[in-house]
Amino acid sequence: MQNPIAEPIYTLKHLSIFLGIPLEVLNNLIDFAQTEYRPYKKTKKSGGYRIIDNPSDALKAPQKQIKKLLLELHTLPSAILGGVKGYGIKDYALVHVGQKELICLDIKNCFPSVTNKMVFSVFRNNYLFSEELASALTKLTTFRGKIPQGAPTSNLLLNIVIIPLCNEIEEICKKNNLKLSFWVDDVTISGNNARRVLQEIIPIFHKYGFAIKTKKTIVMPKSNQQTALGLVVNSKVSVSQQKYDQYISDFYNGISQDQILGRANHLEYINENQSKRFMKFVKKRLEDRI
Repeated sequence: MQNPIAEPIYTLKHLSIFLGIPLEVLNNLIDFAQTEYRPYKKTKKSGGYRIIDNPSDALKAPQKQIKKLLLELHTLPSAILGGVKGYGIKDYALVHVGQKELICLDIKNCFPSVTNKMVFSVFRNNYLFSEELASALTKLTTFRGKIPQGAPTSNLLLNIVIIPLCNEIEEICKKNNLKLSFWVDDVTISGNNARRVLQEIIPIFHKYGFAIKTKKTIVMPKSNQQTALGLVVNSKVSVSQQKYDQYISDFYNGISQDQILGRANHLEYINENQSKRFMKFVKKRLEDRI
């Protein structure tokens, strides 16, 4: 495998220069990285909560450099879009516009499933670093034996770890003329009778140490509303009517001008016609108040 970076790095001193962090500071962070997290609970919209591991600013500094100087240089399959610079949720949704059937899969406990052994393998085998360097980078980017939720490096480490998994699934999709895209723990497959490949694809996730939330597997025929990452994709990418109605409701509930503009900008990014309709509505209601 070709090293994603052009400059070979052999020692911790060289790594410190490469990352722009003094060697003494870097060594200290490597030794005490596990104490540099302040986990907290974040409520999920669907109910319950997730743990955000929340690395300190001191640890985020090398993590941001690792992301920028190492992880962002790694070539990824075209199907992996989540956390990739230059891509947004609309790009993900566009892949699946106008398909006869769409399937959404959810990877169970996605980040906790990426172990420190998997991360070590990335730095050792993908970047061809020595065991010492791979171990140091693993300590800087993992917490309690897994990639931490909330660290700058975690999304891209996940993306690199799942490359072999993605390649196998993509091969099956190509053979069956199906579309595929990954966005962190969301996986969408679409096309004619897309469900026929599920029994072949699910075991591949297990093979690589992941599992699929069976209850969250959704099959959407074209006769129903089809959504990818919450965006409607039946004939074009758009915000759902429910979401649009919520924006109208927010306006009546007296949200600020900045919040109105934020919603308009989001609509413009997703669907320009929806944005124009929303702004026309807002302008008319504001004029009525004068």
